[in-house]
Amino acid sequence: MMVKTDVDEQILTIIREFKISYPNEIAAQTGFSQQTVLSRLAHMRVLGLVERVVLQERPPEDLAARLPYFWSQGLKGAQLRRCAWHRLVNDGKSKAEG
Repeated sequence: MMVKTDVDEQILTIIREFKISYPNEIAAQTGFSQQTVLSRLAHMRVLGLVERVVLQERPPEDLAARLPYFWSQGLKGAQLRRCAWHRLVNDGKSKAEG
């Protein structure tokens, strides 16, 4: 059975705070390696806790609200589209938790 770990909880806390985030940002906020963040995000996608967001022509509202911050950091256009954006599903609760 797959379960959430303390690492997962810390990652979920960051995503909950930012509404939408990407692995490098999560790694910088938590101090975990990028590989740890990527593997835990993959695990949490399987659990139904987070979803990967594919950017279309217009950014989703949660990302659009953060664009001024990213622009101030020098991230724009294609750089933002290449990020592996993730957001919570059902406020980060697994289907079993309800």
